[in-house]
Amino acid sequence: METSELKSFLLTHQSFEVAKKTFKIYVQSWKEEEPEEFFEAFENIDIDLLEVEKWRGSLVLNFLHESDIEYVSTSLRISFNDKTLAEYFLIQDLDGEIIDDRLHFE
Repeated sequence: METSELKSFLLTHQSFEVAKKTFKIYVQSWKEEEPEEFFEAFENIDIDLLEVEKWRGSLVLNFLHESDIEYVSTSLRISFNDKTLAEYFLIQDLDGEIIDDRLHFE
């Protein structure tokens, strides 16, 4: 996939917009299901005040499995008061279907 094709994929599948929506679902679910862990990670920060911005879009080839896995990773930078707290990753197959997501703290 060429850079122009990756850009087209990200636009066609609205990857950053989808990532922003799934991030909100992710943190809301975490807050409801595991409030102690959530509080440990975010302390008293109101999640509605988090700054969520486009960060990266990349094509990934993963060789860790018996067959190669290709996917697009879209990431968002999660900040509060101009300090980066975490990076949220949305993983999509090459058809745009969501495979997984995760939150990585700095």
